[in-house]
Amino acid sequence: MTGHVLVGYDGSASSRWALRWAALEAGRRAATLDVLAVVDHGPLETCAPAQMVRWWEAARARARQRASEAVSLAATTAPGVEVTAVADVGEPGALLVGASRRADLVVLGAGSRSGGRARRPGRVLQAVATNGHCPVIMIAQPNPHHAGPDRQVVVGVDGSRRAQQALDFAAASAAVTAAPLLVVCVWSPTVTPPGAAVRPQTPGRLTEPDAAREVAQAAVARVSGRFPQLDTSRIVVPGYPPAVLARHARGAGLLAVGRRGSGGESLVFGSVSQALMRAAPCPLAVVGMVGPIADRAPSAADRRGAGATSTSPVPAGASVVINLGTSRADPGSRRGSGSGTRRTSGPPVRGKPSVTT
Repeated sequence: MTGHVLVGYDGSASSRWALRWAALEAGRRAATLDVLAVVDHGPLETCAPAQMVRWWEAARARARQRASEAVSLAATTAPGVEVTAVADVGEPGALLVGASRRADLVVLGAGSRSGGRARRPGRVLQAVATNGHCPVIMIAQPNPHHAGPDRQVVVGVDGSRRAQQALDFAAASAAVTAAPLLVVCVWSPTVTPPGAAVRPQTPGRLTEPDAAREVAQAAVARVSGRFPQLDTSRIVVPGYPPAVLARHARGAGLLAVGRRGSGGESLVFGSVSQALMRAAPCPLAVVGMVGPIADRAPSAADRRGAGATSTSPVPAGASVVINLGTSRADPGSRRGSGSGTRRTSGPPVRGKPSVTT
């Protein structure tokens, strides 16, 4: 299988967790690891005019240094994986969303800057999980497990279109890694008010066990039709969805949920995703748009080679392309693309050393 795993890297502890996980996952999927090392241009807004150029040059140097640092860490973690690193200065969320168009997965660290588990999604994480063009995997702890024969993939379903996309992604991920798949459908009973003839329906959640069983059964049938060899099981239980999902994800390699539930609640900004980010005991995938990887059955494929290298020292066997784009905050440029960056040249030609400055 070929593909691209994109990881955001800013030098923080959680971005290192994400980079290590992404490098190993790229190796397991025979994919290229694409690193986007970004320095946020936010401080430029308060920078004195006389210092803007100096700040910008220093930011470009930091971005380049982070890119080389990321390549070294990736090469140490997964020596056989092809790595491409892009250094940029701009708005991290916008740059990652733009880069996600060419990726099958985006991997981001979800921990705090101090290395602990974050209480709520950060600004960049919210932007990418909400607007990304492929599944976003959040790594909120060091040394997380990967899905495999002894680490199942867990997916929450509720009958919504987004949950179906999460199901497709989870099934494809389980098939690629030979992991069992557990489909979890949670229903939340409601209390009928005195004098009411009909039990009220709460938007965005299943309130009847029979309806939940139908949803789970349909999900398993869908997976069996696409991946008949996959070891798939289902469970239907009452309770609070984040708590139930977190409980069944203990010891798992991946937990997948849809970006929005059937009632339209955003899993990124709502209580469900925030609770899972705080409580999920394994990597959490928020799926709102499924990339090409979900449509591929597991197979062996040759990876494309890349000979592009930078002038920065990198480990032998690793490839790195250092592109320094020009964002809209560049003091020397007033033009910018919708993603917040303007490339100073086209993509580097593979097989030739390339450093775009």
